[in-house]
Amino acid sequence: MSSTPPHARSHPDDPDVHVQVRDDVGVLGWRSAPAPGRLAEAIARVTDDALGSGRVRRVEASVPEWDHVAIRALHRAGFRREGRLRGAWRNDDATHSDLLLYARLAGDPTERAHRFTAVMDSVLPTKRVIGHVVFTDARGHVLLAETTYKDDWELPGGIVEPGETPARGAEREVMEELGIEVSLASP
Repeated sequence: MSSTPPHARSHPDDPDVHVQVRDDVGVLGWRSAPAPGRLAEAIARVTDDALGSGRVRRVEASVPEWDHVAIRALHRAGFRREGRLRGAWRNDDATHSDLLLYARLAGDPTERAHRFTAVMDSVLPTKRVIGHVVFTDARGHVLLAETTYKDDWELPGGIVEPGETPARGAEREVMEELGIEVSLASP
């Protein structure tokens, strides 16, 4: 395990995830990512420590567009996407990929539901379609799904991807969320 860079703050439980402080801005980095489930926790802990210190007003990170594990971890840790640098990441095969820029500020919402909404607003189209499915039983009870990323309960479904019909998007989301296959009629 390598040492933490100079002027960097790390958490004792996550020695490979660190924030290097430059003036009042922290730059998030990691040498080797922990297991995917732990990366978001490690990023959140180190970022919370840095922002809570009073020395840092902002923590930022840059990740290549293909690194879905890091992107998901940043979203779960409350980072908002701020931009894209086209062709700024050099891949191992000498091709180039876009670099995505993320940040969390000291004043960003910390309550889960508000933080989730702010993060999603930074990465999703400003106009979007959501497809939900209403499941009822013989007595008319409605099925709601308990979300893990915010405190609300919701109808099964979610955001329709570009090129998908609302029915197809709802079918896909129900499969992802509940693991059941449904067939919905499309207009």
